[in-house]
Amino acid sequence: MLGKTERGYRDKKPTVVLEKFRALLAPKYGEDQVSLGRRSVQVDFRVQIVEDTTDDQVMSIDLEVMALHLFVPPFSGGYPYELKGFFSTAAARIGEVWSDPAQLGPPVSDQMDDAKTRAARAAFLGAEESVSRAIRLVQNGRQGDALQEWGRLFGPLFPLS
Repeated sequence: MLGKTERGYRDKKPTVVLEKFRALLAPKYGEDQVSLGRRSVQVDFRVQIVEDTTDDQVMSIDLEVMALHLFVPPFSGGYPYELKGFFSTAAARIGEVWSDPAQLGPPVSDQMDDAKTRAARAAFLGAEESVSRAIRLVQNGRQGDALQEWGRLFGPLFPLS
């Protein structure tokens, strides 16, 4: 970590070395975002934890297992069209039996009752419609609006740039 010109710091107290690192980081990240602890320098990158607001009507394990079977290469239409096809096919096939890919337990689809299956089908169809809107927006030259549509589909952590 220390270069040849910093070898003199090896004989200094740790607090002197830490202060030097803090002083070097502060101009880049801001004085109020860099602090000195007892044994480390902390940089607050202002990352905010967003509570998961994902609707759990479709269990993620079901989604992952379905994706393993429904995304089959070679891919040819580009990501938006692949996602549109996935959501449409998932809506049509959500009621099928989906085996545990590791074959360690019962089918993962056993977690879905009729109400959950109906809710998942509606969610997949809604996602497919959202992708269709985003595709149309891009075709009409409205990139910013398309990104907003993708953001509504994938949630608040989706980058809008």
